[in-house]
Amino acid sequence: MKNFLKKLPPNLRKTVFIVFLISLGLIAMDTFSPDEITDLSQTLNSEQEQKQEIESFEEREHLVNRVIDGDTIVIEDDIRVRLICVDAPEQGECYYQEAKDALTQLVEGKYVTIEKDVEGLDSYGRLLRYVFVVEESSILNNTFVNKYMIEKGYAGLLPKNINRDYWGILEYARNEARRQNIGVWAVCDRQQQSTNTHPQEADDQPTDPNCVIKGNISKDGYGKTYFTVGCANYIRTKIDFSKGEAYFCTEQQAQAAGFTKATSCR
Repeated sequence: MKNFLKKLPPNLRKTVFIVFLISLGLIAMDTFSPDEITDLSQTLNSEQEQKQEIESFEEREHLVNRVIDGDTIVIEDDIRVRLICVDAPEQGECYYQEAKDALTQLVEGKYVTIEKDVEGLDSYGRLLRYVFVVEESSILNNTFVNKYMIEKGYAGLLPKNINRDYWGILEYARNEARRQNIGVWAVCDRQQQSTNTHPQEADDQPTDPNCVIKGNISKDGYGKTYFTVGCANYIRTKIDFSKGEAYFCTEQQAQAAGFTKATSCR
């Protein structure tokens, strides 16, 4: 069409182009019935409204109704939000109550803003978000909740994955908490050491940040089990390549290698 117009005299180009546009409109009218055109228009408007609603949800402040544990909160309409990269102790584990109490004191009954990274949901349907406290009259205003829980020793850091917007900040917070020997790094590690007469286990890290499913071979008779991110004991399960343990990219890979899913996984 563009080349055809170039060949026409300048005074005819505009006229031909207008006729072309009118023809397209007539074709559309012949192709779709009035009801179909109305439905198409309503669909487009609905999609636009949904997009605006999602953008508004991400940008506005949200009231925290309650805290589930050290890395999960509930905002309005019973929406559960999981703190990205944060791995707090599960119920029944060392430092569980301390982590839950700390998060409760920090955010429950207060307003927060949330920020999405690459992943929007986890495998349990919870929103994956970075969370920031909104409390202008307090020194807690703009507190980065994910970082706070890690740097105070209430939680560990999940392995590096595709959600990396604040990875450097969170990794530094984890390293400092470990260096200062506070929270889970102090109490829980000492409890484990006092009941463990075996030499310190290796703690090999994944070579691929997208392959973080832990395939563990238990020395206590549980056999070959694997732990996905979010499983109880995930952060405290150490991998030793020399023992035949490994990281897997998918659960299917782990199962093909003879590993079964740990019963502690939710």
